[in-house]
Amino acid sequence: MHAVSYSLRSLPLMLVTIASSLSGQTAPVAHVLHVQGNWYQVQQKFPLHPGDALDAGAKITTDSADFGNAITIVRDDDLSRQRVVCEDTQTNPCRKPILIVASPLQAPDVPKRNLSGLVNSALAALYKNNSKAAIQYFFKRSKGPSPVPQAEGVLEVNSHESDALAGILPGFPVGDYQFVIDSFEDSRPLPTQNVAVSAGGKWSGLQVAAPGLYAIAVIGQGGKRMADLMLLFEPKATFAQKYRAFEDAKSSTDLWEGEDARSDEHQFLQGLLDSFTKS
Repeated sequence: MHAVSYSLRSLPLMLVTIASSLSGQTAPVAHVLHVQGNWYQVQQKFPLHPGDALDAGAKITTDSADFGNAITIVRDDDLSRQRVVCEDTQTNPCRKPILIVASPLQAPDVPKRNLSGLVNSALAALYKNNSKAAIQYFFKRSKGPSPVPQAEGVLEVNSHESDALAGILPGFPVGDYQFVIDSFEDSRPLPTQNVAVSAGGKWSGLQVAAPGLYAIAVIGQGGKRMADLMLLFEPKATFAQKYRAFEDAKSSTDLWEGEDARSDEHQFLQGLLDSFTKS
């Protein structure tokens, strides 16, 4: 038998390599956004649920003959979305397990986007914290697709910056509108506000004095519902930080494509806004 020896000089490098390998095996790199049918990890055999974390190397599978089974996965590193639907075709994507790959290495000179915490926080708000925002969202979703446009955003409390709202609600005709406002923190109804769009698409008249998360129905002429909003109003001290985090996430979810992409995007962003109220 031959003894194996290592130089002390090589030991630190070995320890770093081993630690990196172990962390790559255990750190989640993606989360489940939606599940339809029975999906599970090959290695573990228990059902997957929305909000579950997925480690690099995990293999996700379902009964390929259950056409209509579907799963939606969101990557933690770049917020990309993968949706797989079982089909009665020769190219049925469910015939092979879905492999969750490790996050790619990033060049040290490239600024790192801090998205992994956003994914975990948004899905925890939607699926684990029994939040009012999540309850309202799922109630609306159970009734089918929204008949009006939906939008989300972060605004500063008592801000007079109409450009901010114009970015959330672009393209509205010049005219007067009513905002019917409900607070998620206060069950008491808030007064309806008269808000106007001027030439150039700028909004004026919306004033919210208390920080918090609000659901707003935009009502046009003749009482017609024009849009549904979920807006987070933040104090000046915390507005910039949460605004940047939200816009960073939205720049990625805007790229989602395919079936239910927009519905998934609204759900994710609403969960993210809800999570911001707890941080």
